[in-house]
Amino acid sequence: MDNTASQYFDIQQIAANIYWIKPRTTEIPSIDHFFDKLHQFMDLATKLIAEPATRGIIYSPPVEDLDYLALYKAAENNTDFYNKLSKLVLSSTIFQTARKPIIGLLDRSCRGTAFSIMLWASYRIAFQDLEIGFLEAKYGLFPGFGATIVTSRLLGPEQAIPLLTQGVSYSALEGYQHGIINRLLTPEQDPIASAVECIENFAEITQEQIALRGQRSLEIDEEQLVQASTFVIKRTNGLNPGINACIEVVKRTLGLPIKDALLVEAEVFSMSWKSPQTLSMLRTHYMGIKQALTHNLSAAPFKVNKIGIIGAGMMGAGIAYQAAKSGVTAILCDQDILSAEQGKQYAEKITNKQIQRHQICKLQQNELLARIYPTADYDKLTGTQLIIEAIFEDRNLKIEVSRQHARYLHEEGIFATNTTSIPITDLCESVPHPERYLGMHFFSPVDKMPLVEIIKGKKTSDETVAKALHVAYQLNKIPIVVHDGPAFFTSRIFFNYILEAITMLLEGISGAKIEQAAREAGFAVGPLAVLDEVSVSLMINVYDQLPQMHASQQRCYNYLTKLVELGRNGRKTGQGLYDYDVTASTKKVWIDQDLVALNEQYSDGTIKNRLLHVMALDSFRCLNEGILANAIDGDIGSVLGVGYPAHTGGVFSHIDQIGVHIFLEQCAAFRSLGQQWEIPSTLEDLASTNFSFYNKFTPCPLPI
Repeated sequence: MDNTASQYFDIQQIAANIYWIKPRTTEIPSIDHFFDKLHQFMDLATKLIAEPATRGIIYSPPVEDLDYLALYKAAENNTDFYNKLSKLVLSSTIFQTARKPIIGLLDRSCRGTAFSIMLWASYRIAFQDLEIGFLEAKYGLFPGFGATIVTSRLLGPEQAIPLLTQGVSYSALEGYQHGIINRLLTPEQDPIASAVECIENFAEITQEQIALRGQRSLEIDEEQLVQASTFVIKRTNGLNPGINACIEVVKRTLGLPIKDALLVEAEVFSMSWKSPQTLSMLRTHYMGIKQALTHNLSAAPFKVNKIGIIGAGMMGAGIAYQAAKSGVTAILCDQDILSAEQGKQYAEKITNKQIQRHQICKLQQNELLARIYPTADYDKLTGTQLIIEAIFEDRNLKIEVSRQHARYLHEEGIFATNTTSIPITDLCESVPHPERYLGMHFFSPVDKMPLVEIIKGKKTSDETVAKALHVAYQLNKIPIVVHDGPAFFTSRIFFNYILEAITMLLEGISGAKIEQAAREAGFAVGPLAVLDEVSVSLMINVYDQLPQMHASQQRCYNYLTKLVELGRNGRKTGQGLYDYDVTASTKKVWIDQDLVALNEQYSDGTIKNRLLHVMALDSFRCLNEGILANAIDGDIGSVLGVGYPAHTGGVFSHIDQIGVHIFLEQCAAFRSLGQQWEIPSTLEDLASTNFSFYNKFTPCPLPI
């Protein structure tokens, strides 16, 4: 066969009877064209395989990762979707029965559906720095298009399950270490020549590497399979529908012939889109974040080359690392050079670990560290396009630091305060240009937490907000924009999480029961453990910054003050709401003998509802008061910022899953427990109309 072309693909003979199938365009097709394109790809490959003279086939990713919203809409017609999918995956089995090498060439980053299709190949080669991975789990889905079956048979189910359910991207190097990539290429290597070499040396590639182990029963270590499944389910408390479905598919298909196994996967994959949790997770983790990352790209670009950071503590050091990692010079200032240099050491510790994990090399570490300049000379801030104040959470101190250092800004620069709770409008009262002042609330640890909460004060200009959004994109952060008010949004609902836990303690519900219920509800960390992490005294200081406290907050404040007086300030002091055994690296919930255990029969379900609902209810207040402009920012902020359970899709999606009317009834049952349960009349009005915050992926505005 000579060089040919079809609607979607070019076929090039690159050596004697060795062919390369490559897409004519990398544009993401519509869902109908997606299936058409893949069927055309399989038709071309099948014809080449049928040619007796064909020695081997190479193919580049035939499609890009498909838009998940389009897949969701296609899957709504379940029968049609299943028929198209099953026909496609069954046709892919010819790659394993061909007895000819089919080389998947990953010449660009490849995730999700696109990566699944590369697994059809009998052998995969990739440039080592490319990103690959299965992202589906974070959307409440699991890898389809044959990926779950292929991966479990290539690696064995016990190794495949953790890989299939991570929901993250990783490098091709890591893929090689896992065994899912067969050969790595350096940037200098010719990928086609390497692929041809694989075909030329086909006999040296073992049959186990070439073929799926799907034609025969697998010898499975049942104990390891159970351990792998249990570990993954424990990580998510069994609340992620995609992960549960993935494990179901692997277990159901053990020992089945490959075609039967692929049909089981197609059946479960087609049905998995119907889960309400999947809808919520797709909306927040896929659509919402995608929109957040393109929120303000129409505005004039604002790219910073140098930022100034005042305060080299944990937050300032973390922001400096993130800036340097993003190619931005960070002037890290503190009162003395020793403190500033200690802040830089934080970046060194992170990068040392990355070197040990082979994620970066020594040269890359040196280049990153060279972009962080520790100093006690604040004049070094002169001309910076962005200054971020990241000092202790003290209103008067922040006001004074802002007033003193705003003069160093470039004439078009902006000044940001990294505050968790102090109103921006208060902090900017003494700066010369309050319109260029706003909040940029980063989350700790900055290198791991993807969110930044941008807070617009009453005097902050729209231009300043637009510039802050561009900075967030440049620093590879996901931004939400909120309006000013005590504790803004994320901190405010987080404080209610802590408040409700302390309220339940004071009611006589045991700390261990509260923590267990929180984990079962899907929170990554229980409220008492997270309070110990941030420290009890810091929480007291936050309350001190509030303009006023209602009675429930005052009770909580009084109890926290008692803890500090007892020396129980949190993990760093060895005791707080938990007792810590440093030698054994263990901790145990502390039992306060002054609190009488009156409610040991209090149901776990009620505790879960109190923790979930109290945050969702206050989120509605934020939306109703104008702190939030829309529900999707609340969903993103609650999940990414304060660890609201991912399977809910966030606070407003949680209300929608329950239904506003039932949510209101359940909250009303807690009214006597404190002011945090006061219900806005507007929510009562919405309940009477069966209001939803979303119609699938479309937000529903609050009635005026």
